[in-house]
Amino acid sequence: MIGKNCIWNGDQCTVVDERNFAECRAFRIAHMKRMASEYLAVVAPNHKQQNAALGLLTSAETTQIKAAIQMVRDAVDVSESALLAITWNGHEATRAQACDKLETISLEPWS
Repeated sequence: MIGKNCIWNGDQCTVVDERNFAECRAFRIAHMKRMASEYLAVVAPNHKQQNAALGLLTSAETTQIKAAIQMVRDAVDVSESALLAITWNGHEATRAQACDKLETISLEPWS
C-alpha cells in the first residue's frame, strides 16, 4: 500500500497522497483480523480452545475462553462494519479524506 510521499522542490516539500481507497480499506481489515488472531493466541490459545472443546477444562475455564473469543468476534464485526460503511465518491479531491477516515476506526476495540 502506497502512502504519502514528499516531492522536493529545492527546500520545499509537496506532500502527495498516493493511497488507494480500496487498498487502504482491505489493508485495515486484514491488519485488524491479524491483530485479533494475535490477541486470541495470548488470551485463548489453540491448545486451550481444543481442551475446552474436548471437555478437559472446567466449566468456568471453558466459559472464559468462549467469552473471550465471542468478545473479539463481536469487536471485529463492529469495526469491520464501520470500515465497510465508509465510502468514497470516486472524486480524486476526496480520496485522501476517505482514506484518513478509515484510519479513525479502532483496530483493537477489544483491548
